[in-house]
Amino acid sequence: MIDTGPPGTIEHMFVGDIRRELAGWVAEFEAALVSGAQAKRLVEDLAAIERLAAGARTMAAARVADTGLWRADGDRSAAHWLARETRTSIGEAKATLEAAERLTELPATAAAVRAGQLTPAQASAITDAATAAPETEADLLRTAHQDTIGRLRDKAKAVKCAGEDDAARKRRVHRHRSLYTRTDADGTFVLELRTTVDAGAKVQAVIEEERERLFQAARLDGRRESLSAYAADALVNVCARGGGLDSSSPGGMGRSPGSRSKVIARIDFDALVRGHADVGETCEIAGLGPVPVTAVRAMIDDGAFMAAVITKGRDVHTVAHLGRQPTAFQRTALEWRDPRCTRAGCTDPGRHLEIDHRTDWAQTHHTKVDDLDRLCDHDHDLKTYYGWALIEGRGRRPMVPPDDPRHPKYRAPP
Repeated sequence: MIDTGPPGTIEHMFVGDIRRELAGWVAEFEAALVSGAQAKRLVEDLAAIERLAAGARTMAAARVADTGLWRADGDRSAAHWLARETRTSIGEAKATLEAAERLTELPATAAAVRAGQLTPAQASAITDAATAAPETEADLLRTAHQDTIGRLRDKAKAVKCAGEDDAARKRRVHRHRSLYTRTDADGTFVLELRTTVDAGAKVQAVIEEERERLFQAARLDGRRESLSAYAADALVNVCARGGGLDSSSPGGMGRSPGSRSKVIARIDFDALVRGHADVGETCEIAGLGPVPVTAVRAMIDDGAFMAAVITKGRDVHTVAHLGRQPTAFQRTALEWRDPRCTRAGCTDPGRHLEIDHRTDWAQTHHTKVDDLDRLCDHDHDLKTYYGWALIEGRGRRPMVPPDDPRHPKYRAPP
């Protein structure tokens, strides 16, 4: 039997041994060599192990948050640190830490977490609702054991809504409003908006009006598509008009005077001329992913809100001028090259990045693209006020504190 140390402590080597043993077993595991019944049992056991490990991880993460040790890695918050360590979203990490904090007031739920009976999603839903209405804890636990996560979330939401008036609910939802975008592996752009019901009603009304217009136009043309497809087109049209685009132009994509909206495309010159990209060539929207050359050409032909970085003729890495601020061309090049914060592991969505000179402008008196990085406000503050710096190189890379041997100040002189 392995000694795990005094009560209330965990011997790190014990957990490390489990990790190494499991890694060795997984490396040699061949699913084809076990029976269906054995595979079913393995799934059950491994799911239980996942829940146990997640419970311990939640409690350990709460301890890191309490001690403030996450600051040593230069993260914006404990949730940002946890998201980076667990490779999950900020929202998931924040929910985990909030659930851990609430567990101290919900002993039955805490016991279920320790026993490996709840997933992190279940624990988050139960603690969120039961904190507002402790008398519902037992019922929520029964639902977690007997029903789906969707049903549990519905019940938890009903509990929270029953415990607060409409005004309080609206304030809570408004406080946690959000809009996230991502590009899936298959190239699908996904947008998720969370806001109050009245704000959502405004959005829905505008979309439905445009959707009906598109539906009637399609019907006259003899085309039939789903209402959700027309709604997607309607949202694009509405956003295009709101972003300063002239809806009277073909496809509603013409640029109107004074518009500040911009889409950046990076495309190889030969592919642009040819009309399609061959193997090894690039045609992509910065920060979103690959698109057909025909899509870029159509946006250019329509006078769309586009800035193109064409990789033949003008090398964006060597453009320089003597001013402190980058030129418009350099900004476009930077926005294409660094659509997100340059610091590796940073989870900032890249909405408001700041341009930073790697070597202070007072020393060089010139501004070159290959001497610039785009940083989120948090990481820019780390560099400006606390001496942190990106390690040598290009692209996304680690940012280290001043005492780290990889810090540029330790580099050998040329």
